[in-house]
Amino acid sequence: MPKADKSDRVDPQIALKNAADLLAHDPRLAEEQAQEILKVYPDTIDAKRLLASAYRLQKMPQRGLDALAPLLAEHNDSPDFLHEIALCQGGVGQGDEAIASLRKAVAIDPTHKAAWDSLGH
Repeated sequence: MPKADKSDRVDPQIALKNAADLLAHDPRLAEEQAQEILKVYPDTIDAKRLLASAYRLQKMPQRGLDALAPLLAEHNDSPDFLHEIALCQGGVGQGDEAIASLRKAVAIDPTHKAAWDSLGH
């Protein structure tokens, strides 16, 4: 079978949207999709964040935190990233760290509704 070249690749944004759509009803399949995206596009931060969400929704927040923690220094200016890492931090009992991450997320983007909602909980 011939090797696939770059022209055979699916647009990562379409693949990410499809995987994100799976999160609510099938986080295991969303995890698989995120892993497939990362095989082709290994530096895609949105795929790593989606993978962490899938782990967290499968009651594996430590795996989500493990996927994101090494990236925190580089992406600590992204409210979406900070929101997801906060949810994982909260899921493993790191409440103070989760609150700090959420506060930073809303400081960066005061309109980030999901971060505000999480902070309220």
